[in-house]
Amino acid sequence: MLINIPKFIELYKVNNTYVSSTVTGLNNILNNINNDPAINNNINYISYLLATIFWETDKKMYPSSEIRQIKTDTPRRREVKRLQDRYWNSGFYGRGYCHITWKNNYQNMSHILKASGKARYTNENDSFLVLHPEKALEPDIAYDIISLGMLMGAFSGNGKGLAYYLDKTPSDYVNARKTVNGLDQARTIADIAIKFESWLKQAI
Repeated sequence: MLINIPKFIELYKVNNTYVSSTVTGLNNILNNINNDPAINNNINYISYLLATIFWETDKKMYPSSEIRQIKTDTPRRREVKRLQDRYWNSGFYGRGYCHITWKNNYQNMSHILKASGKARYTNENDSFLVLHPEKALEPDIAYDIISLGMLMGAFSGNGKGLAYYLDKTPSDYVNARKTVNGLDQARTIADIAIKFESWLKQAI
């Protein structure tokens, strides 16, 4: 099941405020999906992956680095700074479509990517993301991190990936949020996934 990328992007443009860099980012993601047999035959997986990237990147659809919290004038900002202080100076702050943090997570994802069998990792060191954490910002690598992480349940803490939530009728887009970040904004992201699903059905 291949996505008609130009058609999907036109549907996306009609329904979203966008800039050229957003469309460029979306085009890269869709190309990766079309070339990913682990996900490209399941419209629910694609819909939820796109919705997650849309949310995690603040609609920008390209990988980013975590922003350092400096201000402490609200309880939320103080809590963010407290958490960031635990790992920030190590250099393993958040990067990608969904931000991976901490050295052990960069190491774990290095192993997952190497084990994926994808040619782009054939010559990489077993700890390549630890040695070069900035690689998590490369769009193709960022795609593999988020797609494999969500499929395998690598971010969830319980090992339950997309299949656990989405290979059922009806698909559980709300609890699928647990593949990334608990139930934070779960209903909002579920609603976005439903929109993406409707556009995908018109573009396949």
